[in-house]
Amino acid sequence: MPTLTITIEDTSPMIIYSGSSGSDWRAGVSGDDNLADHYSQSSFTVTQTENAAMSFSFYGTGVQLYGAKRLNHGAYQVSIDSSVYPAVNGSVPDPGTFQTALFSTTNLTSGYHTVRMTNLEARYLDLDFITWQTSVGQANEPLIATTVQDADSSCKYIPEQQWSSSPANIGMFSGGSGHVTSIAGASVEFTFEVSTLALYGPVGPTGAPFSVQLDNNTANDFSSSSNKQFYRPQMILFQASNLGGGQHTVKLTSEAWGNSSLTLAVDYAQVYSTPSSQIR
Repeated sequence: MPTLTITIEDTSPMIIYSGSSGSDWRAGVSGDDNLADHYSQSSFTVTQTENAAMSFSFYGTGVQLYGAKRLNHGAYQVSIDSSVYPAVNGSVPDPGTFQTALFSTTNLTSGYHTVRMTNLEARYLDLDFITWQTSVGQANEPLIATTVQDADSSCKYIPEQQWSSSPANIGMFSGGSGHVTSIAGASVEFTFEVSTLALYGPVGPTGAPFSVQLDNNTANDFSSSSNKQFYRPQMILFQASNLGGGQHTVKLTSEAWGNSSLTLAVDYAQVYSTPSSQIR
């Protein structure tokens, strides 16, 4: 069956950073680091806190964590589920190496996994982006990727009057269109007949916390936040694989209770199928 490699940047809400609201980590900035432009999209998330950790859950058979190895970096350790891998020394001579694999494995059992990377010293550790591999469809089938814009009939805004089709920075949205809400409890439902999908939107200083419900099943609930130090468009807010046949509904809800200055914006969905499946 086709293997799909998915990439998320360090600012994706799918990545959970330790500390209150991820406070053990901070965004890397060019004012502090004149090599910031060596990172993917000139963006990275960094810590200098011992035992600070990041985690990420996914469905797949492999995962890779990318970052930099530099002179002022220290030791770190990666675990996947209950398996703990040997510690790695992230310190290398100047000028260092960038967008390099801090960890990589491609031989996981196909299924749900959680990867965790922990800083073992009070020295620097950064994360640039993550890739992982997941299978779609049946053997010997081609993979079909389809972009579904926010105004498609498969997207339902609830209630419609609490959403605007004029988000800030709309020129940075795919197709120049998007939807945004500043109302806590407002939601959007995406309904598809595919087994793998990714939902995109911006993150930034005014981003709202949000929850995700898949197929009205509370056991699959996911909560995160699009609130980040810097604005980044077209980030993966949520991704799901191995959904099985039939129709599926993903519901995103703003959880910015008591703070109308925070907004949840959606851009588009990327859905993946094979000839043996149908796209709605």
